[in-house]
Amino acid sequence: MVFLMKSEMGRMMVSIIIPVFNTPLDKLNMCLDSIQRQTYQNYEVILVDNGSLDSMFEQYKILSGHYQKTRIVQQNSGGVSAARNRGLDEANGAYITYIDSDDLISCFALQDGMNHLRISSADVVISGIRIVVSQEEFLSFHADESSKKIEIESDELVEKLIKHYLTVEGDSFLADYFPNKDKMIGRGPCSKIIRTSVARSVRFPENLPIGEDLIWSIELLKNAKHVILVDNVWYGYVVNGNESAIRKYYGNREALAKNYLKILWDNNKSYFKDNEYQFAQNVAGEFYSILNFEMLSDKCSLSNRGKRKIVQNCLKEWPWELLEKKSNFKRLCVTHKLLVIGACSGTWIYIYELKDVVKRIIGKRKRV
Repeated sequence: MVFLMKSEMGRMMVSIIIPVFNTPLDKLNMCLDSIQRQTYQNYEVILVDNGSLDSMFEQYKILSGHYQKTRIVQQNSGGVSAARNRGLDEANGAYITYIDSDDLISCFALQDGMNHLRISSADVVISGIRIVVSQEEFLSFHADESSKKIEIESDELVEKLIKHYLTVEGDSFLADYFPNKDKMIGRGPCSKIIRTSVARSVRFPENLPIGEDLIWSIELLKNAKHVILVDNVWYGYVVNGNESAIRKYYGNREALAKNYLKILWDNNKSYFKDNEYQFAQNVAGEFYSILNFEMLSDKCSLSNRGKRKIVQNCLKEWPWELLEKKSNFKRLCVTHKLLVIGACSGTWIYIYELKDVVKRIIGKRKRV
């Protein structure tokens, strides 16, 4: 391993930005513990409270006082993008990394990343993410103390990464570079260390509550002059069942998703014009979320008749109409094909109701 000289470390502090919004204390404590275990100690932690309950904010202040190099700032609720941007404004480090408040990083993450940045003078270094269900599972996974840079030119890597991000079904990228299937490349800001000047040139879109991570990630790659990828796992994405942006009820999800998809199309038109079916797969993913997490939410007050009418009208408009186009439809996964067929006929509501009944029956049998 290549270690940094003290003079170099002084110029290479990492600012770790963590948005918090009513995060349970045990989850945040777990996240901060993983940071405190870093072998690379030249960092600062900026917690950005994004409109949590006053009682939670007071507890965050107390908790942050137990960790060295950690401070907390407060702002009115403006979404995770606004929180990340505020953290970026507060940062003193030469480099930035983002962590979600209920996730983890390996103890070698910063050391490994900063060594690669020192050697390569890259603007962005990216590593793998591992999906886990607990802190114990992540800690039992052996992340390497140091890693190999994947040998690929920056321009080619950026092109491949953008294609990977835009390809919902996946392509050969992971198979080529991460063949062991124990890691993935996330579409969002986590498991990346970014030169601060580059990070500040690509701020998170604050008016976009859906799809903001993907829009930001692609713009970051387009703006960075030198990007490298390393074969390691720095980040543990903890699946905990809490409400996420994917499952959240918005009340106007169709309009929000349509706005996001228009930006995605406009920003990547040159690729999607020749690969419309890839865009249609992104559309199908949002359509699934509208039906599953918006229309079928307990918070939705519409009648079944009203829901069917809204969904059927959606399919007459862009971008949802692309789902019925034959060349796109045949490339959809089976679940999305059935969803489109059910949406056209209006039977999707009953299909989901039947699925819930089957789930409950299976659950009862397992308990017995």
